[in-house]
Amino acid sequence: MIKFISEPTNLLTAVSGLYLGLTLFYIGILIANYYNQEKFKIQFKNIFAIFCLLIIGYITTLFFDTFAVITVTTMIVIILIASIYVQILMKNH
Repeated sequence: MIKFISEPTNLLTAVSGLYLGLTLFYIGILIANYYNQEKFKIQFKNIFAIFCLLIIGYITTLFFDTFAVITVTTMIVIILIASIYVQILMKNH
């Protein structure tokens, strides 16, 4: 058994680590955007929307200290960001 999982953790550290990881993931995707074909490039308004969703999700999860709310909020943020990517693909396909 991994001992540190059962120990109490600081909510700010856990949520910050979660959203820092998500932010780095989407930054990596946006850096790779340079190599996409013109029809699949992500516009600035979509990049702005993605980072706004991440910030809103981060702030929302800081207000609630229950695991369920943090999980559902993060899931909603990820689904909304995925829908932005699907709209880009469907519009240009």
